[in-house]
Amino acid sequence: MAQSHPPEARAFSRNSPQIFLKHRSSSCSGFTRHELLAIVVISIILLAVAVQHVLSVPRNQSSFTALRNARGIYVNIFVDVVESGGPRLATSNDYNNSTDYLKDLLVSETLPAQSWGEFGHKLVTEPVLGRYDGTPDSLNSFQPQHNYWSVVADLDAEHIGSPFLISRNLSSENLKPDYGSKEKLPLDPMIHKGKKLLVIFLGGNANMLGQRHLHWDVLNPDRLDHIILHPGDAVEIQDAK
Repeated sequence: MAQSHPPEARAFSRNSPQIFLKHRSSSCSGFTRHELLAIVVISIILLAVAVQHVLSVPRNQSSFTALRNARGIYVNIFVDVVESGGPRLATSNDYNNSTDYLKDLLVSETLPAQSWGEFGHKLVTEPVLGRYDGTPDSLNSFQPQHNYWSVVADLDAEHIGSPFLISRNLSSENLKPDYGSKEKLPLDPMIHKGKKLLVIFLGGNANMLGQRHLHWDVLNPDRLDHIILHPGDAVEIQDAK
């Protein structure tokens, strides 16, 4: 015998699909105004981050290239440790600026003849064509505006871990020996917007110091008190040795 249902149950059974469909229709009606606004804001933020990343790529690539070239300079200088008993480090008595020091490394054949552009930074220094060919004219074509590197003077080869080549945006005439761990390095805001410093340490370690590491205790861990030779105003050299 077929089981009968109370009238109330039959009525609910017939109406329940309609109730379900109505509920489903109301739940899928679309985004509210606040939800749409939130999506737009998030999209704008993600787009800004993506654009900033794209714009920073060529700057970072150029900085890494500059670091690689500077490490090549370092390696060539310290080959002299084996060949002649000691590297040709800059001394404050012999040099007034880093440009003359780098030129002297070429004249003495401590550095091999190379493109002048390898001493620069594509987005910071002025471009200069050609390379050193042993003539005074060639040597004089390399000027301070083409040179990206400052040099720490009066170092000894034993000062492993001390800065040797420093990008030209460090606005200090000396390494600072007495410092607090939170004191920021004085950087030229017109170069890299004051946000990073490129350094080659004795030992060959090459670093790009970002915002969190722009402190004297990171740059100068041995607390040396040495003069920094900046690109300066190089004098014209009359004779190539």
